[in-house]
Amino acid sequence: MSNTPRTQKPTAPKAGSRSSIRVDATLSDDLAVIMATGADFAGAVRATVGQLADMYRTAWAHGTVPESETPLLIAYQLAPRPTPTHQP
Repeated sequence: MSNTPRTQKPTAPKAGSRSSIRVDATLSDDLAVIMATGADFAGAVRATVGQLADMYRTAWAHGTVPESETPLLIAYQLAPRPTPTHQP
């Protein structure tokens, strides 16, 4: 990792591209927790990125922090996910 300051904002990968990241012990442990629900690697990454992006969008939309700044999550509430009901 370079200590040189960035002169441009990073850009998101293009849809359909294959990105890669180095998996260290901490990321491996965190993925194991998420994947214990039955998610595969790609599903775990998609769900996690989606949830974090929703949190950012909500904070920006409500003016909690200015757009492009990282909000700090200070509280959350959990509930069991509803079981889908199938009717014939």
